[in-house]
Amino acid sequence: SIMGVSLYEGLVESKILLKEWGVEDERLIAFTGDGHYFLMFDYRDGLIPKIALLDTTAEKIDVLFDSFDRFNEALCVSETDSFVGLSEGETLLDYAQNLLYSEVTSEKTFGANIWLNSLDVLDVKELVVELLTWMDDDTLRETAISTIQSTIISRRLRQKELIEAFFSSLLKRDDAYSKQCYEETTYILENGIEPD
Repeated sequence: SIMGVSLYEGLVESKILLKEWGVEDERLIAFTGDGHYFLMFDYRDGLIPKIALLDTTAEKIDVLFDSFDRFNEALCVSETDSFVGLSEGETLLDYAQNLLYSEVTSEKTFGANIWLNSLDVLDVKELVVELLTWMDDDTLRETAISTIQSTIISRRLRQKELIEAFFSSLLKRDDAYSKQCYEETTYILENGIEPD
């Protein structure tokens, strides 16, 4: 998805979002991403933006396309990951649960994303309990960490025992990503920083 143009959500907030992740260059405007990566309009070389990928974990920016038109031309419908959506009579909870508890990794991560974006109607506790079981899986860990972190930062996860279990799991890991997420999340909580 691409952020829209509005006063309170979308491209207008891009600079604030990027600054939260340590990106100070005013010539970069994120149009999608989750904090660990961003696709951006890159105006560093002139008035016509290139499309760049910022990987905040690796702290690098790669130019992917010379223009938005080239980016748009490269978009295609995936034959393997087609979105079917809800079946007739299926609730959002049923759909999200089927994906979250699937045996297929791509479906699991998609289910976590749907659940995270539907927390107004779905239970955060069930989501986080499942995601904590993903922490030892190399293919699912990053999704689990970023999703749980989002629930904590947005103040939707309030169960202290689940937050402590998440922090404990992060501290057991010896990688930069887990350490960074632990430090970011605890800093935000300790300093009372409210989500936008």
